[in-house]
Amino acid sequence: MPQSPDIFLRIVSTTVPGRAAGETFPLADSPITLGRADDCGVALKDGSVSRKHAVVEPVAGGGYRLRDTGSANGVYVGDARTPELVLTHQAQFRIGDTVFEFVAPPPPPPPPPPKKTPFIIRIVASKAGDATERELSVSGVVSIGRAEECTIPIKDLSASKRHAVVTADGDGFRVIDNGSANGVWLEDQRVSDEVLKPGQRFRVGDTFFECYPKPEEGDGDEGRPLGVAVGRVTVKGAS
Repeated sequence: MPQSPDIFLRIVSTTVPGRAAGETFPLADSPITLGRADDCGVALKDGSVSRKHAVVEPVAGGGYRLRDTGSANGVYVGDARTPELVLTHQAQFRIGDTVFEFVAPPPPPPPPPPKKTPFIIRIVASKAGDATERELSVSGVVSIGRAEECTIPIKDLSASKRHAVVTADGDGFRVIDNGSANGVWLEDQRVSDEVLKPGQRFRVGDTFFECYPKPEEGDGDEGRPLGVAVGRVTVKGAS
């Protein structure tokens, strides 16, 4: 566990000479001992504190715990003496005449998931009997392959079960080969990860696709070929 300036012990109150409220002690990946001995990480010149009174140590899987190491007068949380305590943010405990607080602010929330930009995938041609001249309204990560659970399942026997994925990428579209046997092709070039321009044709097995931005509401057919019916995401069995 790497040292973090955001994780530390802070003295809340004390009557011990040489210590003051607000003083902090950073925590790292090794234990820190609290006690009367000079070689303790937090030395407390307090007659009620044992030489090696307690230890704050990292635990497997993350976090810290406080452990009484056999002191004479104990470690207290409120009025209760405790031999061991899993430390959480703002947990307080007392050793002798000093009250400590454990400070470990929770990590910031993860960023919101990327916007699932809607777009159009058009099946242009296929030797496998899949419906062509169809537009499919999709968004997010779109999978193409022979498996039924793919976003766009195709009957093409030269396609793998989970052949490729397509996502919107800025002003274009990103196509990624998902470890297929026969690859993803742009004309005569096999690609593994490529950003395509709108309308740029790519091949999965013997089936050809193109991608276009989805027109805004009220834009009509602007931005895509005219005279093509917009289909559903499932193409299997379409005529």
